[in-house]
Amino acid sequence: MHSTLKARKPILLFAFVSMVLGMNACALESSAENIQTLISGNALKVVNRFGASIIYFDPNGSFEHLAERGQMSSGKWRVTTDSMCATVLPQPNNPAKEFCLNMINRKLGESWTEHDVRNGELKRTLLQGHPAL
Repeated sequence: MHSTLKARKPILLFAFVSMVLGMNACALESSAENIQTLISGNALKVVNRFGASIIYFDPNGSFEHLAERGQMSSGKWRVTTDSMCATVLPQPNNPAKEFCLNMINRKLGESWTEHDVRNGELKRTLLQGHPAL
């Protein structure tokens, strides 16, 4: 009996590791799906030292950005397991630079503040739908 258990240890260890890795893959996929649902068709309001702007994330993977002073930009967006990543197009940098924002545990209506070296204090708010600036 003892030798049978000893022989099964590698199999049991493999089964356990496979189960844990499978659970982690499902959790990562679930996180990406949650972020996709949170961002798609909704907007992010950003307020910094230059004023306010709204970024609308179209479900087709594109975004539109409108700043308080009328400046506009657009590009594409995607999600990763923990972030929303956006690339402004066209962009003078080659290859285009992608900016990512961690979205784990974020909710519609939530606001948070961060500090950016270039833009100073940033207040971000997740908004439902496509609001006006």
